Amino acid sequence: MNRCARFANPGVVTQGWYCAGPASRLKGAGPLGVELFGRRLVLFRGEDGLPRALDARCAHLGADLAMGTLDKGRLRCAFHQWTFSGDGRCVACPSAYAGHERARARSWPALERWGALWVWAGRTPLFALPDLPGPAWRLPAQRLRAHPHVVAMNGLDVHHFRAVHGLEFVGEPRLDQPDAYRTRLTLRARVGNGGLLAGFVRALSGGTLEAEFTTVGANLAVIEGRAGKVPVRVLFSHAPHPDGGSVSRTFLIGNVWSRLPAALVMAHILGGDRAVLDRLEFRPGFAPADAALAAFADQAERLPLIDEAVEAADRALSRGSAASEDMGAAGV
Repeated sequence: MNRCARFANPGVVTQGWYCAGPASRLKGAGPLGVELFGRRLVLFRGEDGLPRALDARCAHLGADLAMGTLDKGRLRCAFHQWTFSGDGRCVACPSAYAGHERARARSWPALERWGALWVWAGRTPLFALPDLPGPAWRLPAQRLRAHPHVVAMNGLDVHHFRAVHGLEFVGEPRLDQPDAYRTRLTLRARVGNGGLLAGFVRALSGGTLEAEFTTVGANLAVIEGRAGKVPVRVLFSHAPHPDGGSVSRTFLIGNVWSRLPAALVMAHILGGDRAVLDRLEFRPGFAPADAALAAFADQAERLPLIDEAVEAADRALSRGSAASEDMGAAGV
């Protein structure tokens, strides 16, 4: 299998959940325009208060719907006042367009979780967001030059933990794939001597870290483990940046007493990775010792692409337009 057909290919986007930023950006009365997975989207809250996501280009003439206004959870275009519901239906327009074929905007599944907005790059989610209950501390977003898939698989790279972070494994790490969308590495490791931060982590953990690192889809990853008596739960989200590379976000899950130690553990484990990833030009030269990386790449290769979902949605929209009713009675 050519693992670069989809895996780490900047020319395509695999389906999955992508973070669109803090949910606080939707606290105002207006819609929010974002660039996400290579598309211009508009997010807004429906009348029920839940987030909605549509293509930002109006189905009429392509105006930016982020310039529009909201009325009872419906989005009205600023250009010709065509009005769309959260599922993309055009529910009203000026009487001058009576008899014109009803237009529909493409909609995308959207959720609010851990104080952030999430959009599924496809028509129907293939898997749920990770089940990580509790409050979250969102660290500032980072721009990385590496592809989101390459950043996501970093925690599966067994041998870089020794080379870069000075961790020594207690027993061999265990690899498994619970389903078609997850690759999991279970490990136990001793913290080496590596300066002041390593000293803090050794004191916190008693010298040993236990963790499960699980990728979810091709662009999300979760760490669940313990540093001594302190639980560590971290979510990593990676999305393509419009100019290449990744926008990476880290969420520390749990109460404040667990989040602060988790931040120290993450700082130690991730220290040194960014410098390497920012100068890495990926090559699929997996060796037998890279079994976890190869398993993740193979799993990513089997994910459908956003373009496949868009083509299916276009066919559905065409069928819906052909069967639509006259909109002359829907004046505004």
